[in-house]
Amino acid sequence: MSGKWENTGILRICTRALRLCFLCLLAWVTVCTAGQAETSDADQWIKTEICFWQTNRFRMLIALAILLALILIFAAAYRYRVNSLKKRQAEYRLIIEQSLHTFANAIDAKDKDTNGHSVRVSKYSREIARRMDFSEEDQEEISYMALLHDIGKIGIPDSILKKSGKLTPEEWETVKTHPRIGGEILSEFTVIPDIADGAKYHHERYDGKGYCEGLKGEEIPLKARIIAIADSFDAMCSTRRYQVGNTLEYAREELLRCSGEQFDPNIVGYMVDMIDDGFVDLVKQENER
Repeated sequence: MSGKWENTGILRICTRALRLCFLCLLAWVTVCTAGQAETSDADQWIKTEICFWQTNRFRMLIALAILLALILIFAAAYRYRVNSLKKRQAEYRLIIEQSLHTFANAIDAKDKDTNGHSVRVSKYSREIARRMDFSEEDQEEISYMALLHDIGKIGIPDSILKKSGKLTPEEWETVKTHPRIGGEILSEFTVIPDIADGAKYHHERYDGKGYCEGLKGEEIPLKARIIAIADSFDAMCSTRRYQVGNTLEYAREELLRCSGEQFDPNIVGYMVDMIDDGFVDLVKQENER
């Protein structure tokens, strides 16, 4: 539909340009004819000068009209080319987004307890980034990073992920390898800058006591610090085999209590505001549909 409209626009511009050329030609013929009739009794030199200026003036007008027509045609063609490229980029972006959502759903499908977890974390992370005045591009990137933050769980055996009882110390150590596995899986995914950071660093702590790298403070990439808060909040509120989902009030208090220790104190406030102003409730309602 868009391409058809653009082609119609180009034809309309070309038709107007040709009409302009025709009108200029008609005016030239009319004026020259009139000029000859009105100056039939004048001096021959005056008649020659009038015809010269009339002829050349309208030749210039016609030349300008043709030039204008060419400019309009080239401008229309350029606009059509730019719009086609934008449309193609939008299609590629949609393909990437749908692919990432598919991957996220596949990750969550490994464990029924985490159904919808990645999508919610993505929405929370993007909203935090928006409130922190990130650019639209950076907001989009962090939403993609958050969608795949748990992709490393693909490498964790189902016998551990789906275990109903308490994990042994050895099993827990295995679970703690999923950020490293996720970072390795996404290391070659270069279409989205730093997408591996969300998977690799979302279990780091602000005080340096997290895993797998033991980074602390601003050593942890900013987007990973945001995802860590969104991920922990959603985990606290989710019902899983080993826990009953906590209330928003409890999760809110935990965020504030762990601010400066587990979480970046400069970011926690944004998540708390999202709880208070109802954004979290809206995300949960969308997830239940």
